[in-house]
Amino acid sequence: MTKGILFYFNWILFIIYSKIIFKIERFLYKRIGNKKIKRRLFLTSGNISLINILTILKQFPEENCEDILVIDTMSGKKEFFDINFKAAQMHNFKKIIINIHYRDNRPYFAIMRKNLFYIDEIYAHTKPDYLRYIFPLFKDCKIVMFDEGINSVMEVPSPYNNLVSEVKMMKYCGKIDKIGWNHAKYINPDINIFREIATEITNKYPFDVKLPPESKTILFLGSYWQAFNMTEKEFYEYQDNIIKKLLNNGFSVLYKQHPREVQSREIPQGVIKTNCLLPIELYNIDILGVVSISSSASLQMYNYWNIPGFVSINDKTCNVKEKISGIDLTKLAAKQYVPDIEELLKIDANKYSKEELKTMLKEIFQKKIDSQPMLSENPIILDYYKRYAEKEYAKYKK
Repeated sequence: MTKGILFYFNWILFIIYSKIIFKIERFLYKRIGNKKIKRRLFLTSGNISLINILTILKQFPEENCEDILVIDTMSGKKEFFDINFKAAQMHNFKKIIINIHYRDNRPYFAIMRKNLFYIDEIYAHTKPDYLRYIFPLFKDCKIVMFDEGINSVMEVPSPYNNLVSEVKMMKYCGKIDKIGWNHAKYINPDINIFREIATEITNKYPFDVKLPPESKTILFLGSYWQAFNMTEKEFYEYQDNIIKKLLNNGFSVLYKQHPREVQSREIPQGVIKTNCLLPIELYNIDILGVVSISSSASLQMYNYWNIPGFVSINDKTCNVKEKISGIDLTKLAAKQYVPDIEELLKIDANKYSKEELKTMLKEIFQKKIDSQPMLSENPIILDYYKRYAEKEYAKYKK
């Protein structure tokens, strides 16, 4: 009951603020504020999205700007705060706001509390909450979208999307470009600047596992079973079976647990576990490749560091015939552009040197990428995206 009352109270507060107080404050600011200073609001989720913003700022520097950074997160961990504050210090932000929300506390309340009533430009990563609640407050300012990985290169359908004038997104592996925002100007951020910033940050938080120089290591990215069409037991048996096959083929396996996995879960014997603080994609580590059931990192690590990925996606792990969501579309993209795990399991690592294996795996990945059209021209992805968009837009008609 208390949560329900709080929810409605927040909505009443938001309506009063946006319809009355907000408009009065903006009216006054436009007449007494310093119009020579451009005020920019950057909405990120931390880590990868923050580095994308730092890349954009370094690639397109501007003078006479007052920049405010909002990091919207569901994490309240001290390490998260420390990492993001240190990363943010690479740019001279006027103000840094970390907003922790738990479903009923959305980013616009942080904007209200900090009295950010006048903004010239908004840079936002692709989250529906920003599209639905923050953008209408700033209809007359320039709005730019950027990505936080391949999960966000596809437009989240919303009637507010026509407010977006630019999208600044990576063209992952030269093939994964944007879908949607066709009315907006498209700019591809500089991957070399991204790498420089990521390297500087990861040097402050070194990778926690020292791999032997000649180890033939495959990084296995764990997933949480609820995202797949399996029971918990079925999923982990499926995942562990792949790990055991890799070990039997002469590979070493480094395991990165997914944040939503049960921390106490046992992993196959002989596997090394990493507990690195940053997203694994930001580390340029000396491994042969990345394996996952379905992870955007299987593409991102090749884009960032030329480390090839392999996935295991079938009707069990990606059942788009019965439903379609943003997560399903990302899985489908991985299936289209990343080699299947069976390509890797054909290889007996004992027969080749580490350098020979590196070359082989990169050739397999590049061959798969080369065989595919651009994401924005992929008929299979576009067909499913159309279905997804129709379903999402239907929500706004109710």
